[in-house]
Amino acid sequence: MKKRIVSSIIAVMLVFILPISALAASVSGTYDFKGGLYTRSFDMGAGNSVRVTTTPTKWPAGKFHITLTLQQSLGYIGWAKTDASWNYSHVKDTSAKLYAKGRGVYRVYMKSSILPNSQPFKGNVRID
Repeated sequence: MKKRIVSSIIAVMLVFILPISALAASVSGTYDFKGGLYTRSFDMGAGNSVRVTTTPTKWPAGKFHITLTLQQSLGYIGWAKTDASWNYSHVKDTSAKLYAKGRGVYRVYMKSSILPNSQPFKGNVRID
């Protein structure tokens, strides 16, 4: 009898707790924008964080930033900002850490710090 109870408890933990702890982002690709762009969406658990690493291949002359905004999906309502930071647009392999507020679907908005937004930013991005 005790063995069945323990087995049931372990099964419940595997079904409900393991998937929550496994919610982690891993998105990689390239970016090419003048004003800004959104990454693909990904799942995150409450209290988790992601590190956004940018490796530029083309950037405007000067020392500018790429503003990074973590946004959580609100379903049909839209998206809400949960955290923000920035990376240098001209430094190889620069990264920033962004934190989730609750479990859900997230995306990162990458935006130029130059006004007007007419200068191109190109490179690779990885979100872990």
